[in-house]
Amino acid sequence: MMHHQKPWCQLLFCATIALFLFPSGSNGRHPSRDNNNNNIALSWHLNSVVANAFKAHGVTVAVDKYAANVHPLEYPIMIHGTSALRSLSDDNNINNNNNNNNMASDDSCHEMVQRKLSNNKDNDDTKAQVALLLLLAGHGDAAHDVLLGATLDNLKDAEYAATHRGQTNWAQEHPLSDLEDVLHSLIHRIYEGSRVGEGGYTGYENAQYWCAGGPKQYQEPIMAREMKIMNKNAARIPTSTGVLAKVYQELCQLALKKAPICVSRGIIAQASPPGTTASKHHDADDNKSAAGTVIHSIIAGGGKFRDVHVPEKCWDPIVFCQLLLENESTNSEKDDESQLSLQQELDYLTEKELELLAKYLLLVSS
Repeated sequence: MMHHQKPWCQLLFCATIALFLFPSGSNGRHPSRDNNNNNIALSWHLNSVVANAFKAHGVTVAVDKYAANVHPLEYPIMIHGTSALRSLSDDNNINNNNNNNNMASDDSCHEMVQRKLSNNKDNDDTKAQVALLLLLAGHGDAAHDVLLGATLDNLKDAEYAATHRGQTNWAQEHPLSDLEDVLHSLIHRIYEGSRVGEGGYTGYENAQYWCAGGPKQYQEPIMAREMKIMNKNAARIPTSTGVLAKVYQELCQLALKKAPICVSRGIIAQASPPGTTASKHHDADDNKSAAGTVIHSIIAGGGKFRDVHVPEKCWDPIVFCQLLLENESTNSEKDDESQLSLQQELDYLTEKELELLAKYLLLVSS
């Protein structure tokens, strides 16, 4: 899993990346681009839910479908000391790409960020809304910067912190909420996938890390934690918890109806009964089961790993990443009917996940 880099690369990037990801320190690897495939295949339609979400938050629709090929995360704030938020209003910015055909206009996204996050308006729900709107609009790096605490008012401080590890308290002063952790996970999963990125890990590895609370190191993925809370006492849950619980309960229901392959592979956790032999839900990974849970090993920072437990009948974001990776790995075999069906199910679930987040975070709670 180690990616050996030249010494000067380690010195340049090691200090900048670990500030935002792992309090215990990075293993020295850094974001990189795949020179053989600079684009990443993404696609989702501007359905009525997403269109209404953009409209409700003053974002102007530019195209009716997300671009099929876009650049993955490039980390300009960490590598160049320039936040991607600047690209929303600067045509000459290093991270601005006029060929992305982003779903929403850059100018209206810039105005939305300014309106919602100006004058230190950075409450958890508002910051999460801005990040999701940018994610949906095609601005992965800008969404990532917002989650890490950057606004149009503090860009210089954010950019300084990103390139001066150990000299500021930025990470401690801008912790992520559970809702933001989940969105952080989605950004890495959707915009990065199997490419090496933050902390020297792949997008899927980082997605697994953040969906389980990142440095908070929850025993269960956040989605499962909050589904359990809602089931116990739906009347007394906080807004953000209600959003995630509703999103992933509905996503489980949709998977049961429309994604039989993913369900058979464990995207809804299927634990073995007590006393039975531990089973594997994915050929490429040792997913063990215990009484009432499925156990996964994920990165914990500093080159270490830890176990997380997904209760049965809950959405399993770890398996989702595994199936996406499998689908990427067998890209050359897409003429196989079963592989095509798996890809269609994964695309469907990704689009529905974004639609449900837009519905409950951008419309119902706005």
